[in-house]
Amino acid sequence: MTSVPTMPEDVKQLAASGDVAAQEWLADFLRNADQHLESAHWYTKAAQQGSATAQYNLGWAYFHGRGVARDYVQAREWWRRAAEQGQSRALGSIGLLFEHGHGVPQSFEQAARWYQAACDRDDAPSHWFLGRLYANGHGVPADRAKAIEHFRLAAEHSHRSAQYSLAVALLEMGTPAAALEAVQWLEKSADHGHAPSQYNLGLIYLEGSVVAQDAQMAAQWLQRAASGGHADAQFALGVLYYKGQGVLQDTDKAAEWWAHAKEQGHVRARHNLRLMDVQPSSSLSGITLHEVDASAHDAQYWARTAA
Repeated sequence: MTSVPTMPEDVKQLAASGDVAAQEWLADFLRNADQHLESAHWYTKAAQQGSATAQYNLGWAYFHGRGVARDYVQAREWWRRAAEQGQSRALGSIGLLFEHGHGVPQSFEQAARWYQAACDRDDAPSHWFLGRLYANGHGVPADRAKAIEHFRLAAEHSHRSAQYSLAVALLEMGTPAAALEAVQWLEKSADHGHAPSQYNLGLIYLEGSVVAQDAQMAAQWLQRAASGGHADAQFALGVLYYKGQGVLQDTDKAAEWWAHAKEQGHVRARHNLRLMDVQPSSSLSGITLHEVDASAHDAQYWARTAA
């Protein structure tokens, strides 16, 4: 059983007396302890007294349905109030509602406007959101240069998904200098647990055209991504164990990783497990890394798996 940290009595008393800072601190404390019902209660108290950050966090409570019933209209209302007080991240959150059609008519154009308003206040997540729209031509003209500009602005603020998306865009440029920079951004994101970055670094080290080929380094990155639940990494790691690339050959471990990938619906993992069932191990053929859905340089794959 997970223990719940004890709340300081003096903070509880201050919050109960109407102190906004104490109410917000208590709400944060309870949220981090997964006590979402009580957390939403105190965010509401602080938000009603005008705290912009409490209004922003209460919006997310309504968005996710944590401690309150999911209500996108209420999420938008609280984000609107926060935005009116200069909470830039609330502007980007409203953009998300329009991008996905949550509680409002779906509109990439409206999403782009809200994201741009947040970008004008240097909100890192909104730079990433807007960069994705430019990369795909949704609501704005497709523009790789602008996509890279926004990805870079977010990446420089340590936004992990933006670092990954920037790497994707740089790899798509197809130049050696851009590819080397892409690896640097992938490493920054991967070092902080971003599984798609870890997976694609593994493929890059295994393939060896951007950096020196290093099967052991590839296996290490794939192991980290696979342990984090990345299905393609689980499949690829299984291939390495089956072939003995970068790791000691171990068909049992190969089957174990393919079974994990199969549980997530990975078609090639299921196929390889079937082959292992019907053929002697020594006669298995066609089990290669090329059975991963796409290579590290397939731009459509990169875009499809961006997270």
